[in-house]
Amino acid sequence: LLFADLSVYETLLAGAFTQSRAMATQVSDDIEKMYDRFPILKDRHDQPAGNLSGGEQQMLALARALMSRPSILLMDEPSVGLSPIIVDEIFAIIKQLNEDGMSILLVEQNATKALQVADYFYLLDQGKVTFSGTPDQVKDDDIIKRAYLGGG
Repeated sequence: LLFADLSVYETLLAGAFTQSRAMATQVSDDIEKMYDRFPILKDRHDQPAGNLSGGEQQMLALARALMSRPSILLMDEPSVGLSPIIVDEIFAIIKQLNEDGMSILLVEQNATKALQVADYFYLLDQGKVTFSGTPDQVKDDDIIKRAYLGGG
């Protein structure tokens, strides 16, 4: 959820608010890192968050969260409502964050995409864990493949 009237830049500043920083230059450096990771946000730094596309808003929400320098990131359905191209972009970013050492708890209905970035997988069915394992174990389970991955 974003504040529609805040600019991209102001939204990133708000994300840094909870993280104590020794110097304002650290916040500026972190904003530049977000602009490097999400170049479209740099292009739109003065625009209100509410005027961004759905994919751009998702990137801004993620960048705002990263501004707090979390040790773990919880993501709930980051692909919902996005075009396939933007979904690919978001999952590439998730994969890169994980490769950079960020722990991520991802809740996602797009099992195929989730398996591309997951180290471990839990399948919930009506609130109960019905399967858990590595992505390879999930892919090797015929019942899971048929029910959730469209294969068999």
